[in-house]
Amino acid sequence: MSNTSKNKPNINDEIQLLTERAGKATTISQMKPLIIDLIKTMSNIYKQQQQTIIELQTELSGQNKQMMEKIDTLLAKTHTSVQNLPRENESFTNTSLTPITSDEKERLRSIVIYGIKESGATTPSLKMHEDHEELKSLFDTLEVEVAIDKHYRMGKTGDQPRPIKCVFACSKHQKSTLKASRGSNRPQHIKIRPSYNKEQRQVIAKKRQDIIQLKELHPNVTFVVYAGEVCTPQVGSLPVPFNYTL
Repeated sequence: MSNTSKNKPNINDEIQLLTERAGKATTISQMKPLIIDLIKTMSNIYKQQQQTIIELQTELSGQNKQMMEKIDTLLAKTHTSVQNLPRENESFTNTSLTPITSDEKERLRSIVIYGIKESGATTPSLKMHEDHEELKSLFDTLEVEVAIDKHYRMGKTGDQPRPIKCVFACSKHQKSTLKASRGSNRPQHIKIRPSYNKEQRQVIAKKRQDIIQLKELHPNVTFVVYAGEVCTPQVGSLPVPFNYTL
């Protein structure tokens, strides 16, 4: 971040120069280019402030990620130590534990959000910044306190806004957001789901194919996939599994 700052023009020098020119300007023709330069300087100040905000967010995100990785490592070591303690009236035996992969750890901290409009900014960094602001606004609306580790758009650009995968600092934030998304505060155009692994996505795809066939048999019934099952939505409560045979 320090290298970037060295390459930026000194705004204070520009303002000082404009002040000196303004003191010497006595006619409208002399003021006109001064006003144009003032507008350019204010634009540069705004751009530098935006870039500084983005750099600070990136730095804080990196520090937060390192801290959470250290916490996860300590928790994993503690979990392994507790599992390996001998139980009462049992001799000590070495038990092999199946470790949780890094991908699985991240998935448990992640959600996928549909319906957030894509930024019209011209640079990738500003697009990321605007997506970050949209996410903060959404979580404020849901009234959840979360720390965002990282986020990115999924898939290729098309007619519809691409979904955003949002990875939180811990799994607790994922759970609280999913719970809040089922409440009345969630905007109607926004859909939020957990991040699924490959096997879960295959199960959901199969269930959606089942729904297509079920709609032919029950055209007046609304079906949804919830918790990996074909369900019927309920007003004021969770969807109910639908018993069927195809």
